[in-house]
Amino acid sequence: MPSRSPRHINTHTSSHNHPDIHSISMNHPALGVDEPALGGGEPHGGGGGVTRNPESNGGDFSKSTSMYADSMRTMGGGGSGSQTAETQTEAEKRKKRYLVVVSAASYCLSSTTMVLVNKVLLSSYSFSCPVLLLLFQATVAVFAVVTLNALGVIRTDPISATIIRLWVPAILLFVLQLWSSFGSLKSLGVAMVTVLKNLTNLLTICGEYVVFGRMYGIGVWSCLALMTISAISGAYTDLSFTRSGYMWQIGNCLFTASYSIYLRLVMDRVQFFTGKKLSESTMVLLNNGMSIPCLLLLAHMCGETTKIYEPLQHATITDLGFQAAAIVSSFTGLALSYSSIWFLSNSTPTTYSIVGSLNKIPIALLGIIIFSAPTTWANMISISIGLFAGIVFVKAKASESQRKQDGS
Repeated sequence: MPSRSPRHINTHTSSHNHPDIHSISMNHPALGVDEPALGGGEPHGGGGGVTRNPESNGGDFSKSTSMYADSMRTMGGGGSGSQTAETQTEAEKRKKRYLVVVSAASYCLSSTTMVLVNKVLLSSYSFSCPVLLLLFQATVAVFAVVTLNALGVIRTDPISATIIRLWVPAILLFVLQLWSSFGSLKSLGVAMVTVLKNLTNLLTICGEYVVFGRMYGIGVWSCLALMTISAISGAYTDLSFTRSGYMWQIGNCLFTASYSIYLRLVMDRVQFFTGKKLSESTMVLLNNGMSIPCLLLLAHMCGETTKIYEPLQHATITDLGFQAAAIVSSFTGLALSYSSIWFLSNSTPTTYSIVGSLNKIPIALLGIIIFSAPTTWANMISISIGLFAGIVFVKAKASESQRKQDGS
């Protein structure tokens, strides 16, 4: 009876989990999944398959026998390797969720503190040079990052002309976002600013569809409609209504949505051109350092470079309370820069935006309590609707993401 050559059993399963070039938070393959060795013949770390060398002779009995034996060993004991890969994948997912939660919490804390401190600076003192205040905050942030980098506490990446060119639009949007935020806070109450910021969610989700092609279900859109109704009803019941304040806030919503979308886009582009993502410290240095000349030009255009020498402004900046608040706001702004970039790099622009909706609850309540903003029951109801819509929005988004994950 003629002998039969061993059959080659192909148990190859694809384990090429290459990182998506557009995923800023995943710059390495999943743990436990090894790239196939050049030349083949080695089992994949988590898959149990055998990759053959395309230059090998398929009729070579010894190689075929070796491959057969490897396949048998993999079939016999591959379960543990597969379980190990699955365990490591679950660990990676838990780590990802942990980073999202921690970065979101730090973003909320620094954002709340920043809004309240800036409101103190603009409302409690006769200081009418908000752009110069922004310039001071950016300068402190740059000095802090450079000092910490020199001491070896943090690291910054080399900055090339390509990175600077890609970052210029982000800087312009960043400056306009901060400038419009100061304008709205100076004219509106903190509670109404927080409710009107819900419109940023609508702009962000539309922008994500245009730029990234992301789509959301009816639950998310229903919450957005509720937020919009709250913003409109709040405007009608706002006792401190000013047209300029609302124009500043609408502009702030537009610039904030554009900034978060473009910043996420430029993060991916920089990673594509340089082969790695920039560190948070580098992005903070870019944002604040490149904004300094823009803020200088803006301060000159607004006449603040001459207004600062007026007796009233000079008396304000020499006040110890104002100086302390300005220093606190500068370091809070640095923390906000770090936390917002960290949070955005671990999530999406829409998630970044809707977490801000939850953040409005303590800001609105503290704004009414601390600054004694004039309000009515109708205005409080509209604010409550907006705050509730923010919570429902987050819940709807989380449920939709879970359904997508279960279906994948």
